[in-house]
Amino acid sequence: QAAGEWLALADALTAAGGRVLVLPAADTSSALSGMMYTANAGAWLGGMFVISRMKAAHRVAEAEHIESFCRRAKLPYERLPGDATWEGQAEIATLPGHRFILTYGVRSDVASVARVKERLPTGAKTLVVKIREPYFHGDVCLSALATPHGPVLLACAEALVSCSLAELAEFAQDVGVIAVSEADTLAYACNALCEGATWLVPPGLSAPLRE
Repeated sequence: QAAGEWLALADALTAAGGRVLVLPAADTSSALSGMMYTANAGAWLGGMFVISRMKAAHRVAEAEHIESFCRRAKLPYERLPGDATWEGQAEIATLPGHRFILTYGVRSDVASVARVKERLPTGAKTLVVKIREPYFHGDVCLSALATPHGPVLLACAEALVSCSLAELAEFAQDVGVIAVSEADTLAYACNALCEGATWLVPPGLSAPLRE
């Protein structure tokens, strides 16, 4: 059942114009059961793939397997320097104009923010936002998506500790901020993906949000 769901997602991404790289399962004695959460693996920063440092003990060994995959795929990579935990793309919302929302507070440490900033494009503008449980990553409560009418930012106010929706809107400027309810957020509405002009959203969202 899980494989069928993943294949359907890969097919949808490909149909929308995306390209999918498949990371093989790890040949280890301990099951790396968290590796299906690929947004946690790392993020493209400064022209290379920066590999995350996971917080959960059972996920720490993922880094070595991801690094091995990058070498075989001839992708430039590095591990995030220092000892702060950081869980990759899941903690970065990218807006037009070299603007980035960087999140921390549950799985990622505040110290990771400085390391990420060092790898952003010259002149990048950042908004640092602390989030709270049970919204364990930024992409659980914030998501920047494209539309035919311009980009939008899905955001759940209840997840944000150090920032309001008004402050998000001020930073986003021309990007429309759409408030997402806690119920829709817990149904993973903000984990939506955008490939080109196509949104891929989870089932179970409320009718108003789908509209």
